[in-house]
Amino acid sequence: MLIALATVYDLQIHQMDVKTAFLNGDLEEEIYMEQPESFVVPGKENKMCKLVKSLYGLKQAPKQWHEKFDQTMLANGFKINECDKCVYIKDTQNHQVIVCLYADDMLVINRDICDINATKRIFESKFDMKDLGVADVILGIRIHRTPQGLALLQSHYIEKVLDKFKDMQFGIAKTPLDVNFALRKNEGESDSQLEYARVLGCLMYIMNSTRSDIACAISKLSWYTSNPNKTHWMAMKRVLGYLKYTQNYALHYNKYPAVLEGYSDANWITGSNEVKSTSGYVFTIGGGAVSWKSSKQTCITRSTIESEFITLDKADEEAEWLRNFLEDIPYWPKPMAPVCIHCDSQAVTGRAGSMMYNSKSLHIRRRHNTVKKLLSSGIITTDYVKSKDNVSDPLTKGLSRKGVERTSKGMSLRPRTSQHCVPGMVGGMLLHCKSLRRFEHNDGWIKALLEEAENERMHLMTFMEVSKPKWADEAHHRYVNHFASVVGLWHFGWSSILLQVTEKVMANKDTKLVVTNQIGSLGNENVGSNEEIQKLRQQMIEMHRAWANGFPPPPFPDDNLEYLSSLPPVSHA
Repeated sequence: MLIALATVYDLQIHQMDVKTAFLNGDLEEEIYMEQPESFVVPGKENKMCKLVKSLYGLKQAPKQWHEKFDQTMLANGFKINECDKCVYIKDTQNHQVIVCLYADDMLVINRDICDINATKRIFESKFDMKDLGVADVILGIRIHRTPQGLALLQSHYIEKVLDKFKDMQFGIAKTPLDVNFALRKNEGESDSQLEYARVLGCLMYIMNSTRSDIACAISKLSWYTSNPNKTHWMAMKRVLGYLKYTQNYALHYNKYPAVLEGYSDANWITGSNEVKSTSGYVFTIGGGAVSWKSSKQTCITRSTIESEFITLDKADEEAEWLRNFLEDIPYWPKPMAPVCIHCDSQAVTGRAGSMMYNSKSLHIRRRHNTVKKLLSSGIITTDYVKSKDNVSDPLTKGLSRKGVERTSKGMSLRPRTSQHCVPGMVGGMLLHCKSLRRFEHNDGWIKALLEEAENERMHLMTFMEVSKPKWADEAHHRYVNHFASVVGLWHFGWSSILLQVTEKVMANKDTKLVVTNQIGSLGNENVGSNEEIQKLRQQMIEMHRAWANGFPPPPFPDDNLEYLSSLPPVSHA
């Protein structure tokens, strides 16, 4: 969620790591240990050591470290988010900093790099820290910069998982669940139960991090962890095959819409072996999913409307938590608007605000009262949406390939390939080249811009080396390699660099996706008086006109679209 907020409000995300974090905790209890081997004091072999600081392996080590970190944050003007004790916020007149801690991994989020550096200095004065710069990979999730915002990708982790379990011999699957295939309880002997749980654990981490599209499949497979059979293994292999087919899918966040909204859905008992319905909900910010869940309901429902209403109640609980979490975020507008939850049952949306009760709904009256209270207090609102537009649909049942693609798009879960990845990162480097001209007499600005350009280069090179994209051809690959190395070896000869880029662009017409995506950023008349910049700009515009009819540019920000729309139409001879 914090990454989605950073996208919406155009915040910078930096990453830090605490070295030997658990050793920083102060012990409250008296704990003794044997003298370590090779450190036994002569003549005191029977003596014990009293621990002064926490050690790895102690059950209270994580708790003591977290309390130590809490004390440090509170002493420096931060407050703890009441809904998530690992999120810290400093909100003063001139400073709005968000810090997120997960064990020893840390994200520092702010709009101003000076505030980020000041926060880093606080940590470095108290703990042994490692500054990782702009966040790249956090908890196995890669953060990519795109022209529209940010994207979260786990293709490198999925590749490791697929390689780890390659002996299972799974193929390619275009959907995570077979629509016509039902799982049943195994009454016979278990088939590799420990290995089943091992594979399921890896898939569950992927699902919880970025891949909401496999949530229903993982939920159903989890029902049979204690005693799986070959049928369950076949379903497991299908999920692996689907991840292989969609390995480069990423969760995209844009700057709009800057609103929190949810979707809920339920699938009533559909098979003779099922006695409980399945609930699913998803919440989005900036067009991308930030919270989702697929689970079996805890009670037996008598009708579709009951199962839908119970799901709405669960979605309301999550909406209330998310709303309370956002109340402590300084960037989120106050007062907060109600969270709109879309449901594909008109009966449920009608009953939610109704005062009527009857004997058929007495057993769900408590849930009805909870939903009604949240509605009347302005915390949530409900809205009807057609089933085909309900993006939580795949969290309750299997869908066709067309349905999976449609709902994944609704959650901003879509492919992240080399054609989409390169334009944004190369565009960032071009923007830094352009900006340097304006501040070439200011050493501080030059240093900052060079650091940002180096970060862009690292993102580009990491993508090329790790993700192994299938480039259009070798010329395209050489062009991007050259661009990355030139920016990395910057020696303040910015005009000569752009001249080299111009030559490479002209020599490799396979880079049209890269070039057309950058015309808007170079379309500003205030780019600079340098002759080479103007030449580059003019050549790019001419190349775009030449390709206009045959190769439409990929999507990019509105200001670029406005600029491109002002260009005169081109007709080919």
